[in-house]
Amino acid sequence: MFTRRRVFITGAGRGLGNATARSLAHDGAHVFVTGLPSEEAELRSLAKDCGDSSAWAICDVRSMDQVTAAMRQANDVLGGIDDVICNAGIARQMVIDDPKFLDELAVTLAVNTTGSANTAIAALPYMNKGGYIFFMSSLAGYVSAPMIGAYNASKAAVRAFAETLRVELKPRGIKVGVGVFSELETEMTSIGFGTNAGEYLVGVRLFGRSFRVMPVAKSEPAVKAIAKAIRKQRRNVDYPRRVRLLRLHPWVAQHTLEYYVGPRMRKAHDKALAEDSQRTTVLPPTA
Repeated sequence: MFTRRRVFITGAGRGLGNATARSLAHDGAHVFVTGLPSEEAELRSLAKDCGDSSAWAICDVRSMDQVTAAMRQANDVLGGIDDVICNAGIARQMVIDDPKFLDELAVTLAVNTTGSANTAIAALPYMNKGGYIFFMSSLAGYVSAPMIGAYNASKAAVRAFAETLRVELKPRGIKVGVGVFSELETEMTSIGFGTNAGEYLVGVRLFGRSFRVMPVAKSEPAVKAIAKAIRKQRRNVDYPRRVRLLRLHPWVAQHTLEYYVGPRMRKAHDKALAEDSQRTTVLPPTA
C-alpha cells in the first residue's frame, strides 16, 4: 500500500490523468485533481470516487493565475503537497507548411510546455524535502516523427525543462521524474494521431494484412508505471519496453524513421493538407 502521500494532478478529467488518480487513490494516496471547465462533471465524480469530494478544481494550465489558485486550494484541502504530476497535454496532427501550423504550435507549447512549467513552479512553495514532480514527456521528445512537429517540439522542451529542474532542485531534496511513452490506447492517439495521413504513414500491408509499424500499446500498464514512479520517485519511466531502447539510441531511431517514411512522405503530406485534423482537447478560447 501507498503511504498517505498528497498528490496534485493536472489534466485529470479523462485519459491517463484520470486513471492515474484512481490508481493512486486506490493505493492510499490523497489526490487533488484538476481539469478544464468542460470536464467539471468528470472531476467532481473522480474526486468523490477517490475519497474526497472537495479535492478538485478547474484549472487551465496555460494560466499561471489559475494554476496558482488551484495549488493553493490543493494545499488547503490536502494539508500540504508531496507529489505533483504535470499531465495536462494536447496534440494535433498537422504538417508544418499548413497555414494553421504556427497557431497550433503556439497553443501546443502553451499547454504542454508552459503549462507543465507553470504547474511545477506554482507547486514549489508548498513542497519540502522528499517531494517529487513527475513530467509527462513522450518518445516524440526524442525521435521526431513527421506531421506532429508542434507536439514533438513541446515534448522535447518538457524533457529539457524537467532535466534542468532536476539539477536545480537536488539541493532541496525534491526529485524530478520524466515519463516517456509511445502511442497508447487513449484519445491522445485516437484523435491526435488517428488521421488518414497518419495511418497511411505508419501502416504497412504484408501477406494481405494491414499492420502498424509502431503498434499502439495498452494504457493500463502505463498507468501502473506512473503510479509506481510516484511511489519509488523514479528518474525515468519508459513504456512500452521498446521505448527505452529508442530513448537511449535516438540517432539510430531517427535515421531509421526517416528511411522508412521517406518514400511515403509526399503522399502523406498531401493527405494531411486535404483533411481537417482534430485537437485532442477542445480548449477554452482564453486562458
